[in-house]
Amino acid sequence: MTLAFAQAFYYLIENNPHNLTGGDTGLALSDARLPALFSGAVSNTRNLYWIALVFLVLTYAVVWMVTESVTGHVLVAIRENERRLDVLGIRSFRYKLIAFVLSSLIASAGGVVYVLVIGTAVPSAVASTTITISVLIMVVLGGAGTRWGAVVGAIVYVYLQQILAKVSAEPSFVNLPAVLRVPLSQPQFLLGAVFILFVLFVPGGLASLVGRRRTKSETTPVTPRKLHVMFSELLKK
Repeated sequence: MTLAFAQAFYYLIENNPHNLTGGDTGLALSDARLPALFSGAVSNTRNLYWIALVFLVLTYAVVWMVTESVTGHVLVAIRENERRLDVLGIRSFRYKLIAFVLSSLIASAGGVVYVLVIGTAVPSAVASTTITISVLIMVVLGGAGTRWGAVVGAIVYVYLQQILAKVSAEPSFVNLPAVLRVPLSQPQFLLGAVFILFVLFVPGGLASLVGRRRTKSETTPVTPRKLHVMFSELLKK
């Protein structure tokens, strides 16, 4: 459903209804239309980095506050068993609406920061299927359902893009057979192969690896002596 809506809006933007979107060329960011707070910051790449970093920290803080609040616990309960909440008399629609509005606000603010960074609003850069799939891949790599998983997934995704682009440009691949040379020279093919390996062997993303280590470190082995102590305490009671 998300991909379908993204594709529909992509073609809507390309059609340039009433000359609002600029069509294929999009709309360039004009310094004259920016608030005074951002007019001088856009011209400096270092300032754009700090703007993006501040937005990331604020977004993480807001998500952390919501997930740790009562509303966040209710949203988790809705995900697990919505019918049980209805039996308890909790109106799930209200909390769904809160989640929808909050996520829309964060996504809109992220779009503003993204346009500030790239300096233009082109359909291929803001509303294409490639962008939507890239965001989904970031979430899968980092781990869905975690706060920091999407952040780590985005970092790993961008890093893999840079590394695989260099690997695909290796001159040593020229001497390989065509059946190997053609796929290895395509960075997107290599990135897709890495993504498939993650889905097969690390389905929970990088966050699941940390969770497994934490679980192993927290769980202590049950020795026969501990079993004897446990049964003795039960018999005393």
